[in-house]
Amino acid sequence: MNSEMVTLFGNGVSVEVSSSFFSYRADSDLVLSVDEKGEGYYRIMHLGEHVGVYVHASSGKICAGPNTSHLLFGNSTISHFVQCMQEVADSYPWYGEDPKVDELIKAERDLEAIIQKIDPPAARETTFWANFISDVRMGCYED
Repeated sequence: MNSEMVTLFGNGVSVEVSSSFFSYRADSDLVLSVDEKGEGYYRIMHLGEHVGVYVHASSGKICAGPNTSHLLFGNSTISHFVQCMQEVADSYPWYGEDPKVDELIKAERDLEAIIQKIDPPAARETTFWANFISDVRMGCYED
């Protein structure tokens, strides 16, 4: 499940990301949003109208959430994020239609190991990847 890489431009900045990751799609350009604390974020991907994936303008950390005021940590760097997306996508499918509990648990463990290997802080609870893996564990990604 490889997708092509695209380069997003905006405000004198460029970022290279996958064009898609399951239901997530790359944005067409980079637009700077500033949260209530004055922190800047560039949205790089979106899941419909409700969830964005952002790059923190000064640290380069990846975050995700409905807006810049409600973000979960995603990855330490854009390169870690892209590598996680690629390796998670390459490991798909994790189970077939109507998966058994042991298949769901195996998928969860396998994905956690991928994220842990690439970017250990991203494998912690209450992160973008923990939420993604929770959806996988609930059977949301049947083949």
